[in-house]
Amino acid sequence: MTVGRRSLILSLVLLIGACAGLAPGFADRGIGGTGISVGDRGIGGTGIVGTVTAFGSVWVNGLRVDLPATAAVRVEGIPAEPSAIRIGHLVAMTAASGGPTGLEARTLEVRYAVAGPVERLDGATAVVLGQRVEAAPGVGRTLLRPGSWVAVSGLRRPDGVIAAGRVDGWDETKGWLLRGRLDAVGPSTLTIAGLTLSRGGLDAAVPPVGSAVRA
Repeated sequence: MTVGRRSLILSLVLLIGACAGLAPGFADRGIGGTGISVGDRGIGGTGIVGTVTAFGSVWVNGLRVDLPATAAVRVEGIPAEPSAIRIGHLVAMTAASGGPTGLEARTLEVRYAVAGPVERLDGATAVVLGQRVEAAPGVGRTLLRPGSWVAVSGLRRPDGVIAAGRVDGWDETKGWLLRGRLDAVGPSTLTIAGLTLSRGGLDAAVPPVGSAVRA
């Protein structure tokens, strides 16, 4: 994908994980920043990144986390109600010991791997912003039609394909969104997850190549 073909002006890049130096073909692991493993149940102030698998509190990565009314819930940075969270959403939480489950969320943000128009279908694989997306039946796969705007929650496999846990409709007025590895930095361009973008008016310091970023 080239800037000329895509004509996308990059307005913002945020570092979302300490992922510098990742090898080619890295996959999302479901543990973000100073995250915790499935067996690590009660460390205060930790981050948890994973897919919502059940409710009755929120189950993520096998952990049952209480979601109190005081928790700050956001969807891609926009304040939201807890009712906006759905099974299959990829979420990032900060949590501490407490609550009836022993682990209590302080913040929870729904994050999308990619959001934008479906470019084409290659068999069972959809292409969104140059990203290959595979979705099982029942997670919104019927929304993956050429020309439709979608937001995809999911983790990347080692081959770069996004395994969708959920596909939602997306308002095109919100623009495009992409999370992935920063592959290359040029004087006027950035390449993220294989997609080359114009840096536009971006003056902020750019994270090192290999970092996980959001554009």
